[in-house]
Amino acid sequence: MRRRPKLLMLAGLTGLALLAAAATGRLPATTPAAGPETIAPQRRDVARTVTATAELLPAREVEVGAQVSGQLSRLLVTEGDRVEAGQLLAEIDPRRAAAEVLRTEAALAALEAEIRIAAEQAAIAARQHERLARLGVRGVSAPAAIEDAASQRTIAEARLHVLEAQQRQAEAALETAQLNLQNTRILAPIAGTVTQIIARQGQVLNATNTAPLILRLADLSEMRLRAELSEGDVWRVSPGQPAWFTVIGAGERRWEGRLEAIQPEAVPNRDTVFFHGHFVVPNADGALRSRMTAQVFFLLEESRGALALPLAALRGAGRRGREDAVAVLQPDGRFAWQAVRLGARDEVHVAILEGIGPDARVAPRAERVR
Repeated sequence: MRRRPKLLMLAGLTGLALLAAAATGRLPATTPAAGPETIAPQRRDVARTVTATAELLPAREVEVGAQVSGQLSRLLVTEGDRVEAGQLLAEIDPRRAAAEVLRTEAALAALEAEIRIAAEQAAIAARQHERLARLGVRGVSAPAAIEDAASQRTIAEARLHVLEAQQRQAEAALETAQLNLQNTRILAPIAGTVTQIIARQGQVLNATNTAPLILRLADLSEMRLRAELSEGDVWRVSPGQPAWFTVIGAGERRWEGRLEAIQPEAVPNRDTVFFHGHFVVPNADGALRSRMTAQVFFLLEESRGALALPLAALRGAGRRGREDAVAVLQPDGRFAWQAVRLGARDEVHVAILEGIGPDARVAPRAERVR
């Protein structure tokens, strides 16, 4: 029974200490649930991003087709070949086109001969009409003869005009035939790389309604990234926003750029829709290839070279509303909550802008501190 006054005295002193701490605004230090395990903040770049899947396409790609029908007699390139603008890629059998040039040349020559005859006949009719008209003034020529001469002159001049129109048609036909003959030689429209061969040598191409494709040619010195932005993410990004992407097999290498445009119309994809976002990056070393898959990151917020801690070290495990403090180890081996100002965060880390220094020792899991 003599111990009760001492116990009451200790309880009273403890209560007074708690009241004093509350009055000064400082809470007592806390202790970890299982040992003083700590980590130190590390300097790193922390970024909050929107992530999307993307496809790489050549910035410039051309489908090379045949503009004339015929047999593909020669194919001079293979997939992967580098070609220059104007280089001969393939040739369609030119014999039919050459024969058409000869035919239209002959038709034009015949028309030119007919025009010379018609022009002479029109000149004769004009002179006859003028002669009779002069005689008519003197009363020597009959009016009927004058009218007949005028009619013959009109007919001769009209026939000449018809032949001249036919001459223009024949000239156009000859130009078309010459162009068709020229188009039997398939030339590279741009400098680039042959990415796909579609037609085969010996194949008969029919260009009556559409131009049959022979090959695809692309300039791979620049690549266009086409990202698939979800409906939820398209609101968070905008043209001009920094972005970077990685590809499978390239290790830590990443390519950087800025979002250039977002397709205004959604693209359906099974049960979801997405929007295409585009930007172009240089590809001088040819490391990027057409139709590669990439993982692209659009930067929303970034803290460069900041002290960073795992999200789990924040009070509330990074949940909004309670992420303003971390548990810092004190000299007496106990933990105390320290208010911090946060920067950017990613899926694992958060940047600490103010509140602790690089030498601080912090509980790695705030939930274990009590």
